[in-house]
Amino acid sequence: MQIRRDQSVSSDLEGEQFMTNGEQTRKKIAKAAAPIFNKRGYEGSSFNDLMEATAGPLVAKTLDGLNLSVQTYGDVGNDEILLIHGFGQSRLSWSKQTSSSLTEQYRVVTFDLRGHGNSDKPNDAAAYASGEQWADDLHAVMETAGLRRPTLVGWSLGGFIIGLYLSKYGLERTAGINLVDALTVFSPGSEFFTQTFGELLPRLASPDLPERATATVEFLASCFATKPEAAAFEQMLIVAGMMPLAVTQGLLKVSGATLDEAFAKSGPMLVTYGAKDLLFEPGMSTRMQALNQTAQVSLYQESGARSFLRRTRPLQPRVDRLHQPANEFRVRRSLPQYIVLDPKHVDCNRSRRNFAFSCVATWMT
Repeated sequence: MQIRRDQSVSSDLEGEQFMTNGEQTRKKIAKAAAPIFNKRGYEGSSFNDLMEATAGPLVAKTLDGLNLSVQTYGDVGNDEILLIHGFGQSRLSWSKQTSSSLTEQYRVVTFDLRGHGNSDKPNDAAAYASGEQWADDLHAVMETAGLRRPTLVGWSLGGFIIGLYLSKYGLERTAGINLVDALTVFSPGSEFFTQTFGELLPRLASPDLPERATATVEFLASCFATKPEAAAFEQMLIVAGMMPLAVTQGLLKVSGATLDEAFAKSGPMLVTYGAKDLLFEPGMSTRMQALNQTAQVSLYQESGARSFLRRTRPLQPRVDRLHQPANEFRVRRSLPQYIVLDPKHVDCNRSRRNFAFSCVATWMT
């Protein structure tokens, strides 16, 4: 049968070869991926068709009928990274990563959240007010891209959405998580909001256009410790302007009551944040250590909330071991390298059951 990119399809992968080194590795990957592809209906398709169906631009259909814009990079047989952008932005936030050699070694997937970028944008706050909807969207992206067990990397609002996903779906489909200056608790007046963000939040949700426009500019400027290039900042303003007011109004109604429990059980975790973050207090990130014994927290003195957009040079893959007093993870193979913050990138090695997960954040100068 002919496969369409926006269609669910399926196939038996036994005997097919993923483009990875080693027959044993190929067989293991094929066996792990088969249930996912079979569930989606890739019956009778060749391996090349499977790769074609889950590569490049894709469209994920949400449970409430919205279309989410998805972009994939790299070999479908490689270890996987799913990058989740922040509030008011799009998958373009990860352009430095997706245009780097990272995509030659890993399967990298980005997408636009509902109400953002090229994804559908219903003008109704109810479409953004349910935590389960945001969790279901992430699940839909994973299914559409045929992801087996990705490392989830969430910046700002993206970290909050990872928590919502874990609350509903658990950790079985994830290799580990990387929270990047992430929103880990969301409620007006939170002690983890800086005064700047506390004052900006109601203005960002204001129906008054001049007030909201001014607040948007101030919000984006507050994301940086060092002023970005003019062209990059203009692009961010344009993308932010595409987001309906309903998104902010709906998000303010989302409950994050179960997130702490989800983060506590998330398994291997790296938390990275900048000391010059003007939006969130350090406790927004450091509190993860009290919740999750595997959490590794890395502080970067010269970074703000959004420094990963600056030009960087790639890191070579590095392997680091996680040692916990009550548990030692054995590192078998490496996962995402130089993922997020600049002037550093992030090396990740994963572990769950047979694998190990650790992340090393490295300064880049």
